[in-house]
Amino acid sequence: MQTKPKPKRNTFTPEALVKQLAKDVPGFKAESEEVRAALAAMVWIGSTKHRQHTVHDGYMSFHHTELAAQFGGQFKAINARLGFLDVKDTWRFDRDAKATDTFTKGYRFSPTVQESRANFLAKRSERLTRLLSADGTAFRTPPKAVASLDMAGVPTTRWKAANIGDALSLVPVNVASLKMLQRDIGKKIATWKRTEQRPQDLWMEYPSLDYLVELRDKTGQIIRMAHTDVAGLGYVMHRYVESESGRLYALGGASLQNTPGVIKQAALAGMFDYDVENCHFAIIAKMAKLAGFQCVAIERYMAHKKAVRAEIAGEIGISINQTKTCLLAVMYGARTTTWHENAIPETLGSTETARRLVELPLFARIADDVKLARRAILEHTKPNRQGGLVNAFGKPIKTDGHTSEQLLAHLIQGVEAQALRACIELHPGEIVLVQHDGFTATKRLDAAKLEQAIKAATGYALTLEEKPVLPDLAGQFDKAVENEFSKVRKSSKANTGAGFRHFHTPVSSVNSAGIPYVS
Repeated sequence: MQTKPKPKRNTFTPEALVKQLAKDVPGFKAESEEVRAALAAMVWIGSTKHRQHTVHDGYMSFHHTELAAQFGGQFKAINARLGFLDVKDTWRFDRDAKATDTFTKGYRFSPTVQESRANFLAKRSERLTRLLSADGTAFRTPPKAVASLDMAGVPTTRWKAANIGDALSLVPVNVASLKMLQRDIGKKIATWKRTEQRPQDLWMEYPSLDYLVELRDKTGQIIRMAHTDVAGLGYVMHRYVESESGRLYALGGASLQNTPGVIKQAALAGMFDYDVENCHFAIIAKMAKLAGFQCVAIERYMAHKKAVRAEIAGEIGISINQTKTCLLAVMYGARTTTWHENAIPETLGSTETARRLVELPLFARIADDVKLARRAILEHTKPNRQGGLVNAFGKPIKTDGHTSEQLLAHLIQGVEAQALRACIELHPGEIVLVQHDGFTATKRLDAAKLEQAIKAATGYALTLEEKPVLPDLAGQFDKAVENEFSKVRKSSKANTGAGFRHFHTPVSSVNSAGIPYVS
């Protein structure tokens, strides 16, 4: 007798969202259980940065193979029946203006679906709901934190330490603090709409009304994920997949790995963040030195990072956080690109500001150092017999078909993954959330011992920066003053929002006993 295939546990959507869509979207209720769950999953994950379309603002990317696998080749027919998404074709043309092929199609939820999603996130979350996999099967137990197959579908056991217990599967969050944040953002949105003026806030400058709406919705998603039966009230289920470089990427549309800092601060109040200081620059400098190249500008930057950032920010009239983002972006070859992941113009809000930044001698020297170091490292690192570069985490990447920036990133991220794994192996029960170059722990850890473990695992002397996830009034005031000066320099041009912070008094978590299911 054939058994039903075990559903994949890499997609999880609140069942209450499926019910909300059934209530609001004509024809949705008549679709099969699998189709309803798959459409709801699209709504749940569609707002993530990973889904932003590379060409059309406001549109999402869903690859045709992904849709074919999820909907059994019936997506077009289903969408035609429901009018669930607006679809935009994007053509690519050759030099003779002939259409050769297309980019991934752009998708945008219909106004009815958008309104249904907004209604769902706006509702008060008091009861627990089930989490559904992509085929509509409910989760009965939390999955292991790291999937057994990597992004390429290859079995992996590199993150065994991360699957000890459920510390990384079930992240404890401060529900009361998140609700306070959601209410506060909602008030500011209402004020902005009513007065048509940007709300005043001592601690934070808002780049746009759309940013506030997205912030409110993302907070609502985390709150909803903290109200599931499989995780329990006050816990957000997380699931990671190992990338081709070894990094861990959180799955689903509502993970704390991918949320803005203001939401993390509210959710993880009372915990401790640990980040590798200048992680990428420290690794590239050591790699380049082993390859025979001395990174003079990069080493100067690492030795005087605050002064260098302040000088660049002052010369260009941008914030310190924008400066940090742009310095990191040059590591991956960003100069005037509009690619979402590392775009300097997008970070600064102006192509002209980006041009002045990349022409600034101090910034240009660091960018040139990166370029020369990249060349030296790649010339020094020999491909294996299969024509691939193997990074420190044992993950290969083909040299053909990848840019030099991508190859260097692969090597750097391998060291990152090695360092993170060493920390998790030392504290498998206390580390509850992983970033790419750091993590969050439920209590203060011994940073010196962690650094020793990293050195033993990687050979790199990396320094961990410890920060309690608590309000820092002095730091917030400095940021507020910095923003005011930045506005004057830029003739009141709005900040883009990189690295914003918000203050809320920490509130103790709520007990989960006796919460009924959503009916």
